[in-house]
Amino acid sequence: MRTAPTGCLSLLMFGLVLALPFVLADAFLTALTKLGLGPLSALGVAVGIFVGGAINIPVARVQQAERVEYRPTRLLGLHRFLGRPVRHRAYTVVAVNVGGCLIPTVLAGYQVARMALEASAALGALGIALGLNVGLCYSFATPVPRRGIAMQPLIPALAAALSETVYECSLSSASRRTTNRSIAA
Repeated sequence: MRTAPTGCLSLLMFGLVLALPFVLADAFLTALTKLGLGPLSALGVAVGIFVGGAINIPVARVQQAERVEYRPTRLLGLHRFLGRPVRHRAYTVVAVNVGGCLIPTVLAGYQVARMALEASAALGALGIALGLNVGLCYSFATPVPRRGIAMQPLIPALAAALSETVYECSLSSASRRTTNRSIAA
């Protein structure tokens, strides 16, 4: 029985690894277009999220009782090549990430405004789902000293799925009440 040489399998795996970012980017763009954005707008939002992920806007400085260790070359693993300079500072900078916070918040605001114009009856159900999602994530988030705020990675996804279920149930019960009122009239 003849088998394929191992070089072919490794070449196939290498090709799949190279194709993975394109598949994920296509899925991301498809999700953005399903949110009601045009293809060019979806591309602009996607590029904004990716590029904005490297931009942090400082919001506040929190003074610390002890000096905090800061390694400026840890970005992208550069500390392995450039040495390990350590700076000590007496404050922590609280910053907002453009690609991870500001652009998604603007996108969510756009979706709420669009929903308010197209289906204003769904805003109550949206508020319930939003409150549930925020409450669950807030209750599971824990501050980690010298790192930030940590949360188990599946909690936001499970909270979003639960919120979507509550939203759909609220929306379907509201549409049934509206249908029953129109039949009775």
